[in-house]
Amino acid sequence: MKDYIENTNRILADWNPIGVPAHIAIEEYRVYIPLILRSIENRGQLMNCLEDILVNKLALGYATESKE
Repeated sequence: MKDYIENTNRILADWNPIGVPAHIAIEEYRVYIPLILRSIENRGQLMNCLEDILVNKLALGYATESKE
């Protein structure tokens, strides 16, 4: 499980949606991993989870109709 968490953290740090410096990104998103793991098996739930993180937790805009 530890490898799974670290791999997920690495993906989030590489994604880095708020553009923090790389040395901060590796820890910045770690708190969201449990939320993501609870939704990982269902694509719809996962998308809702990621949207919630972007909009409500990171206070970033997100257009659901956008492919980016």
